[in-house]
Amino acid sequence: MKWLFVLLLALTLVNTPSWAQGHFYRFVNDDGVKVLGHSIPPEFVHKGYEIISPTGRVLQVIEPAPEADELEKERALAELEVKYELLVKRYSTERDIEAAKSRKLVHIDASILLVQSSVVSVQAEINDITRRAADFERAGKAVPKDTLDALALLNEKMTATKAILALREEEKRSVVERFAQERELFLSRGDVGVLTAEIAAGVSSSKATVVSSSSSVSSVTTASSVSSSH
Repeated sequence: MKWLFVLLLALTLVNTPSWAQGHFYRFVNDDGVKVLGHSIPPEFVHKGYEIISPTGRVLQVIEPAPEADELEKERALAELEVKYELLVKRYSTERDIEAAKSRKLVHIDASILLVQSSVVSVQAEINDITRRAADFERAGKAVPKDTLDALALLNEKMTATKAILALREEEKRSVVERFAQERELFLSRGDVGVLTAEIAAGVSSSKATVVSSSSSVSSVTTASSVSSSH
């Protein structure tokens, strides 16, 4: 079959200008057929091709370009390797990671307790005004406007305070998850197989965090003023 290939090349060269007789390109078209020519349509370059000499010898093989998902995996793996290098500089042992997590959670738990106390305080105020409003109604009197306004403001304050509490609790979950991932990555000792297994979990976790954060944005602006008042 090689003599036939060489013969076809020779016949092609007869009608080919001398400037184009250096080498050939062999690629696969959309129909799965191998095509030989002096150029490659741009849409086929990413699929890979071969550079062929006039005698039919393969001079070079250009591999197909990585698919989008492969590029994403390579990027994620590179990021994990960088994170691992940072971890081994920051922590000497697994115990160091646990200690760092505990220090972080102490501050978050204190913040959660403070906001929970605010919830209890605001609820007590709501209950008190609600009882006073009920007394007016039982006496057959209209509830004063200032009482109703105060109750409405307290309900808004309660909504904002609970939003802050939800953010603090989400922050705690995020910290626990982050340290768990760092611990697992640290224990992998930089093993490529383990790092690769981490990619899917890392990517899905980051996407979930983005969704959670975006859904909480509207609460942050309203709640921040309440936080400063407590």
